[in-house]
Amino acid sequence: PGEPVASLAPDASGEEILAQRCAGCHGANGQGGRAPNLAQQANHPADELHKIIHDGKGQMPAFKDQLSDAQIDKVVTYI
Repeated sequence: PGEPVASLAPDASGEEILAQRCAGCHGANGQGGRAPNLAQQANHPADELHKIIHDGKGQMPAFKDQLSDAQIDKVVTYI
């Protein structure tokens, strides 16, 4: 909120989306920061990760208004 969100290229990869949308909390390479290490989340089922990114969970905000389902799927696949 308050900061403009850079637009993503229509064909952005999961890695690019993660760098632009997730790195602020999860670290540049998903290694963790203010938020958990994403590699440690890779054992969760893909549909569960998709739901968390889409709807948010705990302190994790929802990204349903910023990312399409296809973009979320790319991030899940990258994780």
